[in-house]
Amino acid sequence: MHVAELVQLAAFVAAQGPAILAGSQRLASEGAERYWAAAKCRFDRWGRELKQHQRRSTDADLATSLLWFLLRPVLEEILCGETLSRVWAALAAAHDRQHNTQELEPVARSVMIGHLEARHRALELMLHGPGLGTDHALYLNRLRRRVEQWTDLLVAHVAPLSDPAEFALDAGRAARFVKELGPTAGPGATRRWAVALGALQASRLPGLDIRSPNADLNAAIAAAIASGLPPTLFDGTGVPRSLWLARMYAVSDDAQQQLARLTADEWPASEQDSPLGGSWRADAPQPRWPRFRP
Repeated sequence: MHVAELVQLAAFVAAQGPAILAGSQRLASEGAERYWAAAKCRFDRWGRELKQHQRRSTDADLATSLLWFLLRPVLEEILCGETLSRVWAALAAAHDRQHNTQELEPVARSVMIGHLEARHRALELMLHGPGLGTDHALYLNRLRRRVEQWTDLLVAHVAPLSDPAEFALDAGRAARFVKELGPTAGPGATRRWAVALGALQASRLPGLDIRSPNADLNAAIAAAIASGLPPTLFDGTGVPRSLWLARMYAVSDDAQQQLARLTADEWPASEQDSPLGGSWRADAPQPRWPRFRP
């Protein structure tokens, strides 16, 4: 999954946020650990790639154009992926506060902080790191500014239910967006948000590289978030196919793990009686995602 699709998911989450919080149905927390684990793996990959760039840049035989070719999709993924991290953290915080729980916010906030650290390292490299030309730095700066505006707009749609200063990149800008968008419910709210979202879609991300350095982890992150959203959001039309597939992936994975747990004690323990063949064992441990550590 490309990072542009994660920005699309962030817009979908922000658009549905007020309706989700206005209803009685709670967000599911089953995907929280998978969300944290996939995000943590992606942070580690980003860190290794940035270090690798530092080593490559000392090689006089490597041209700047090659260094840029290798690093560009990673920096784009870091900058653009922060939108979803912040929007999901804002919605998770509002949800937990509304229901007086601590199920989603700690994990979502931890991921947002980790993404903030990755972004800081990317910006430091853009400013002072070797191996980037002036044109490359200018392009990344334009992309950064565009993404920051989009992020604050999306956070603003969820912000009346939380605190925009906690999750926006520019609290003042987010506050202005909150004022301009007006109430998130009531007459005209849907129309105002549709206009704002249409303007966002019309501006589009400027010339992102088609390569996706962490397509597998992006898909895992999307699936984990989609698994927490009410299934009714995916029943109607207008849901992007990539998001629908992410939801189906998450539901299928949850069902498979649950079925494995339910049937673990029912299959015969002896290999000769096992309908799955001699390599299967009823007492074999099931794979588990790492536990979240705050």
